[in-house]
Parts: sequence; structure tokens; C-alpha cells
Amino acid sequence: MEKIQEKPGEVTFSRAFFDFWTGYFDFGGRSTRAGYWWMHLIFALTFLGLMAFGVTLLWSAINGIDRAVDTNSVMVSDLKSFPMLSVGTFLVGLIVVVVVYVLLIIPTLALQVRRFRDAGLNTWPIVLMLVWQFISPTVAQCYVNMSDGKFNGFISTISFIIGICLFVTTLLPTDQLTTTSSNPISRWFFRRASVINPEAVVVKSASSVGDESSKETKRDDNEF
Repeated sequence: MEKIQEKPGEVTFSRAFFDFWTGYFDFGGRSTRAGYWWMHLIFALTFLGLMAFGVTLLWSAINGIDRAVDTNSVMVSDLKSFPMLSVGTFLVGLIVVVVVYVLLIIPTLALQVRRFRDAGLNTWPIVLMLVWQFISPTVAQCYVNMSDGKFNGFISTISFIIGICLFVTTLLPTDQLTTTSSNPISRWFFRRASVINPEAVVVKSASSVGDESSKETKRDDNEF
């Protein structure tokens, strides 16, 4: 499967949606800020739409029962069945939400990893930080009954700092965190920046100028 390799300035709303699903298991590509936040906008709009739809259905059902009671056009048996209908609707909605949530876990994690990689982080630090964020609530809960509570507070503080760092990383442009340092710790955390050789650029520019000159000479000869 081809990796998602988004480039700044080229990601539209539809492209972000397409890359999200085609990169379902892609943890090695890159997603730009636009690709990341377009999808989160889609998530937010979808969530708000589902909430509005659910509230509308529930409100309509309640108003319908109230009007029926006011006009004495509803039987007692109908009123007794209304709570069961509400419970059934709630269960169906809950099942749908759980299924959608499960389906979105993997591609959402993949999108996060691609965004962090695009900003300049290496894969292993990303994995370790995400794993810590996942298990830290459980670890903190294991020590919640400690008399001093210091260790629990320490875990919560570390998780909060990591969460802030990860959030800020999603806001950074492409390659913002890349490094040219030879420090092994720095190179373990951050992706190595691409270094352009100035001499190669000069040689390429000179060759381009030479090519243009030769084209002009040939054009003059043909006109002559």
C-alpha cells in the first residue's frame, strides 16, 4: 500500500477525507496541518449533526406523546410502551456510536502519527508518548488510594505535559522539528533535516545557465 505523503498547500477538504480512509493502516507516511485539521473539522461537524438529529427525534417523540395525551387520543397501553421504545432507540443509537468509534480508532491514530512525523518527530518517540497517554490513567488509578498521593500527581503532571506537547506539535508546519544536530538524543527524537549542498546548487545553476545559452545560440543560428 502506498504511503500517504501530503505536501503543504496541496491538501483540500476532499483530499484530507480521501487520505484519511486510504491511509487506514498507514503509520509511516505524512499528513500536513491541513490534512489533520480538515479531518477534525469533519469529526466535529459529524458529531454535532448526529447530536442535533438525536435531540430532534427525542423532542419530536416527547411532543407527540404530550399532544396525544392532551387530546385524549392515546391509550394507556401506548403510554406504557413509550419508555420501551425510548430504551430501544437509545440502545440502537449506542450500538451505532460504538461501532463507528471502533472503526475510527485505527485511522485516527494513524492520522495522528502521520501528523507528528510530518512536523519532524521520529516514529518511536511518537509511539512511546501515545502508549503512555493510553496507560497513564490506569497506572494513576492504581495509586489513587496512596496516602500521600505524590506518585499519582506525578503521573498526571507528566501526562498533562506530554498532552500539551503533542497538541502543539499538531499546530506546527511541516518539518518544523527536524534537526541537523549530531546529538544522538536529539536525532532519536527528531527527524534529520534534509541538508541542501550549496555547491550542488551552484553547479546545477551553472549548468542551467549553460543550457539556456546553448539554446539561445542554436535559436540565433536557425534564424540566421
